[in-house]
Amino acid sequence: MTALNETVYPQLLPEPKPRELSDHYTPTDAELAWARRNATTPLKRVGLLILLKCAQRLGRCPLIREVPRPYLDHITRAGGLVRNLRRDELQPFDQGQNRQNYVDQVRKRMGIRRLDDEAWLLQRAQEAAQTQHHVSDIVNVLVEELIHHCYELPGFSTLVRVAVKARDLVEEAHYAAIAAPLSADTREKIDKLFTISGSGTSAWNDLKQEPAKPTSTAVREYLDHVRSLQKLAAGLPPLNMIPVTKLTHYQLLARSERANEMRELKPNKRYALAVIYIKSCLSRALDDAGDLYVRMYGKMQAAATRQLREYQVERSMEVEALLARFRETLVAYQVEGDLKQRMHAIDVAVRNEAAKLIALCDEHLGFSNNNSLPFLLQQYDYTDQGFVDPTKDPLVRQVLRVIRATDPAIEKRARPLQLELLQAIDRWLEREIAATGSRLQRGAVLRLKRDRALLLLAFWRGFRGDELLAMLVENVDLRPGVGLTWSLSRTKTNQHQGTNFSMPALSRLCPVTAYEAWATAAGLADGPVFRSIDRWGHLGPDGLHPNSLIPLLRRLFRQAGVPEPEGFSAHSLRRGFANWATDNGWDLKSLMEHVGWRDVKSAMRYVDSSQEAARLRIERSLGALPLASVRPPPALPAPSTAEKLD
Repeated sequence: MTALNETVYPQLLPEPKPRELSDHYTPTDAELAWARRNATTPLKRVGLLILLKCAQRLGRCPLIREVPRPYLDHITRAGGLVRNLRRDELQPFDQGQNRQNYVDQVRKRMGIRRLDDEAWLLQRAQEAAQTQHHVSDIVNVLVEELIHHCYELPGFSTLVRVAVKARDLVEEAHYAAIAAPLSADTREKIDKLFTISGSGTSAWNDLKQEPAKPTSTAVREYLDHVRSLQKLAAGLPPLNMIPVTKLTHYQLLARSERANEMRELKPNKRYALAVIYIKSCLSRALDDAGDLYVRMYGKMQAAATRQLREYQVERSMEVEALLARFRETLVAYQVEGDLKQRMHAIDVAVRNEAAKLIALCDEHLGFSNNNSLPFLLQQYDYTDQGFVDPTKDPLVRQVLRVIRATDPAIEKRARPLQLELLQAIDRWLEREIAATGSRLQRGAVLRLKRDRALLLLAFWRGFRGDELLAMLVENVDLRPGVGLTWSLSRTKTNQHQGTNFSMPALSRLCPVTAYEAWATAAGLADGPVFRSIDRWGHLGPDGLHPNSLIPLLRRLFRQAGVPEPEGFSAHSLRRGFANWATDNGWDLKSLMEHVGWRDVKSAMRYVDSSQEAARLRIERSLGALPLASVRPPPALPAPSTAEKLD
């Protein structure tokens, strides 16, 4: 039952404050004059004033016996009587025709009328019940409507009764509108939800056990949940004719009902609540899936944008070189002379590298307008989302085996960096560092020193690109003139515990000296050893991305004048050291321990068979053979006389 204090229905307080009595229950001179004109005795005037002042605050004329004593005493004294009235003296104002006459005078004075048409009130209550489901809220709307239309407020119980009736009528209409379009198959499907199994559970109770919000590692399971809800919601009618506030109320009502309680409801209500709850579950699941997609995409987009920035910083020198070459071409086009002379000048400017320059332009144009899509695609790995890898399917594997058998592909290997080329590149770097340092170009000097340390360290240690770029300054112990030691928390062949590395100082092509020069010039204190550098010499906070290592090396080789730099990659340094060590007498075990290989097959893939070494082995074998063991070819028979004549 709705309580009176839960609504705005006006009421009198048992102990009002003096300020309230003085402000709202003191008759004005006009009201006193009105009471004198309509009442013949002081007692009747006081009774009339009590009804008037209470009606002004309550919107209705109460029974005087229900008015608390403080109100009676205050209005009595304000009405001109020097004593307080007894209850029995005011009793005639609550009975018979006298009360009706006094109430009519008060209504006329206030300009209000009695509500005789309850159908009007029920209609207003039904309109309110379209969006309100609490009886107290419907009562509040009715009070406002009555005051707005200058009706005297009926009793509180009347308003509650009308509000309850209106709410029931509206909800029954909603239930009927939802249940009417349901087919027999759909009703049967819904009824099966309330069937309790032998274990005491039901599909309805399982439906109410909603899964937690999805995470990036449990996408597939949550999508299965969404598909099951979509299958369950198939054939259900739309709910756009129901206001949102009522739908929320119905959802809470359906969730509070157990399976056995749902079976006991009237059919229309049972089916309607089930439809509403199923569609609400599907809506929430789709919203959560959408939020998950937005979070995942935002994370991938941020990573792709960061990689694009690193790529642009690393390729800034290439862009400047392309602009310089383009300027040379334009200058060549403007030389004085005929068309043949201009074409010759342009050919000299291009230097027979048109195809390479076009390829570089196409590569840079692919990332124009901050296009991070290529890096965005690298962020997505469907196996991390719980999906089956299609390449593991037996049929797919069989098809791939047939393709390899019918059209075998030659394994592509990076071109090894020979020691002679390494020496030439290092001499070029030293010259450029000296020349650039004299021009006080901090960004260029830092980039050259970084590239020299990276090149020498990667070659002499045979490092993988990701291992080289994972080096942290705080894990490096530098001893000038002695050597360099450092540790990596994880490598490709050791994923679970750290690995220590060391590099002694060398008499020439020394990676220890190169590292010391780079760390000192850059002021490295902590963080990644090898970082991006902008044109003003500012170091990036993060390490170089592994994808930027190959372009960095090719740019370096191209600037140093190495022919065909596109044939080199990060593995070129690893293969170059492996070949150098093998040619200089390193046994396979020592090579594997130095580089970090655990598998002999992996090591052999990096070692090329030397033609010179093979020739020496064959010559040594030939020299060990005795001469007698080499038989001369048999002599041809002498020609006959007839043959001589022919």
